[in-house]
Amino acid sequence: MSTMEEHLVQQAPATALAAPKRPRKKAKLDLADAIPRPEVEVITATEERQAKQVEKRAPKPTKCFESERALSDRLVLGIELDAEVLFGFLAAVEKITPADKAYPILSSVRLTHEVGDAKLVIEAASNALWTAVAVTGVPHGDVGFSVMAPALQAKNVVNLMRQDFKTLPLGISDGGLWIGAHRLAYGGKPEDFPSRPLLRPWEARAAVPAFYFDEICSRVLTAASVDPTKQGLHGVLLDFSLAEDRSVICTAVGSDGGRMHILDLPRMKIQTRGAATPPSVMIGEQFFRYLRTVANREWTALEVNETQANAYGADYQAVAEVTLKGNAATPGLMKWRAANVEHRGCWAVDRHELERLLKQAVSKGADPGVDLVVNATSEQLTIMLYDQGHRHALPSIGTRRFDGPVTVAVHVNGQFLLEAVLACKTGLVQLGFAQTPELQRTSPVTIRGEDDLFKAVVMPLAY
Repeated sequence: MSTMEEHLVQQAPATALAAPKRPRKKAKLDLADAIPRPEVEVITATEERQAKQVEKRAPKPTKCFESERALSDRLVLGIELDAEVLFGFLAAVEKITPADKAYPILSSVRLTHEVGDAKLVIEAASNALWTAVAVTGVPHGDVGFSVMAPALQAKNVVNLMRQDFKTLPLGISDGGLWIGAHRLAYGGKPEDFPSRPLLRPWEARAAVPAFYFDEICSRVLTAASVDPTKQGLHGVLLDFSLAEDRSVICTAVGSDGGRMHILDLPRMKIQTRGAATPPSVMIGEQFFRYLRTVANREWTALEVNETQANAYGADYQAVAEVTLKGNAATPGLMKWRAANVEHRGCWAVDRHELERLLKQAVSKGADPGVDLVVNATSEQLTIMLYDQGHRHALPSIGTRRFDGPVTVAVHVNGQFLLEAVLACKTGLVQLGFAQTPELQRTSPVTIRGEDDLFKAVVMPLAY
């Protein structure tokens, strides 16, 4: 398989689901209904009848958690929150918590509620990222708290109850955190949880349209490496440069060594301090996936320096460690502009038809490689796949030549090509190839949509 690095040696640098049905009106979780009640073991019919008589005569408490068991466990209610909002933020911070469980405390979130404050602060952290969000609610009582709770369990409990209840009360006891009538064991000592990193002075500051985080996740991160051995390729490179009018522009780049996704971000409003060009930095994927979930305003503030990226809005903040572009051992990504080739002309094809065929090829073929063959006479594009040593041709689809090479026969990774086509998000896809069959064996294939902001580069595979 050819790599970006091998191509750079050979080539000169370039110049340029349906929503679930829910009841119309959700019930409000009555504070008395949130009281945890111990199960009663019924042995005889007489005991069962007596238990029902006692239950019917017992007066209903007027405040949450006021029962014999609750008072003995010193349960107190702190704040009542909108169930949907709470679930959304817990689902967002779960993206931050590490999956390897190497540091158990990082699998929990810290929940802090100040006395009388109408907000609950949820903090999450990983080895390279710290985040916090503030959820607005209705405070109850005169007790505040700062506790740790398992992130996944908390999200699942809220997800279970949000279908039926509009609001959920949160309370604490000696035994754990209570969300409605569910108790979660504490996930550690709050004072052991990582505090917010010390913010360093910014070298570039930008107002980022919130939808850019979704664009980066769906169009750039798909090309980032998930191989732990490929250091420096796990995330997105934000590369800053000067435009012809001397304004600063940003490009997001993701690569795993065999392909590259490039997205221009022209609507970022960038301000610099000191150097004319800000430092280009590599930021981990968690940073963008988290912001895609919580960025609910039109713009998000982003600050960058050589070691840190800080994004914040009215009710959230995320601080991530970054890698300076020049320090990463990733020659292919560092020199992405040289690998960003421009072929003369292209072949245009309907994106939906090409997507359909590529999905068939990926699902049927045992070999990851597929052949793209273009017949210039009939203007047909054919995809051939390999299965147990046999070569199979899928039905051809129409294509149109716009000064592209007459003869095309390239061997590429079918999954890589499919993900590049999906990232185009337009009706037509423009496929670029080298001019001769000899060059097509080692030169990248370029995939473009119609918006001129995104381009994918996929290196060919060796036969």
